[in-house]
Amino acid sequence: MVDDIPDTILQPGRGGQPARPGGPRAIAKEAASGYHIGMPNGLVEDVREFLGGLKREFPGVFAGDARAAPEQQGGRQLARDVFARRAAHWGREMGVAFKSVRVKDQRSLWGSCTRKGSLNFNWRVAMAPPDVLDYLVIHELSHLLEMNHSRRFWAHVARWSPDYKAHRRWLREHGHKLKRLCA
Repeated sequence: MVDDIPDTILQPGRGGQPARPGGPRAIAKEAASGYHIGMPNGLVEDVREFLGGLKREFPGVFAGDARAAPEQQGGRQLARDVFARRAAHWGREMGVAFKSVRVKDQRSLWGSCTRKGSLNFNWRVAMAPPDVLDYLVIHELSHLLEMNHSRRFWAHVARWSPDYKAHRRWLREHGHKLKRLCA
């Protein structure tokens, strides 16, 4: 592959002179072979193999890994159970039926509700004070009554969570601490 590239393209030099030995052609050949200048042969492969083993052993540690760390998975399952119980309780109280409860790892949302009745919650909110958690569940269930943030929507929230403004404030002031958990 590298041998097919003329020297003048790899390093045109002055006046189109060919590349010097050990110049860009040697660098390109070394890079293509998987080795890097200044590193003993095989070291790069050893490091890659070592990091691959770490990634298999600790999948949640590496950024960009789609799989969650086992402790995060356990935390998410516990959060799902908490949200499911609270949604069932408040759904009965409010006379609202929902379809499902899911926990997610949202970066900017604490919760959401679909028109079809799916409630979605950020799993970290399960670690907030119980009144804040209940406010969020009531907020999302209220969307099944009003799919907006109108005065009527906030009246539904206020009916079931009279201190909702304090709970919203708590999320604004302390939510960043929750977002840092297992980030």
